[in-house]
Amino acid sequence: MDEKFRQSLQQLHDELEQTQAVDPETRQLLEHLMNDIRATLGDSSGKPPRRNDAMAQRLQESIERLEESHPNLVLTLGRVLDHLARV
Repeated sequence: MDEKFRQSLQQLHDELEQTQAVDPETRQLLEHLMNDIRATLGDSSGKPPRRNDAMAQRLQESIERLEESHPNLVLTLGRVLDHLARV
């Protein structure tokens, strides 16, 4: 897996763990996203990540929901989404 992508995923995971003050529906979306990230980070095969449309969709939904309340988190979400788009 590309090291920059792994670092972005790890940063996103850390930021998601610290995210507070979101509604229950957004919290559930973020929890699914964190599970996707854990699965991707846990793949130690060294192969590039395969396209994960469900993760990409959750990233996009998270960006739309959080762009006003959590702008720094949205920047990290965008980086990960961009990387997935190139896979």
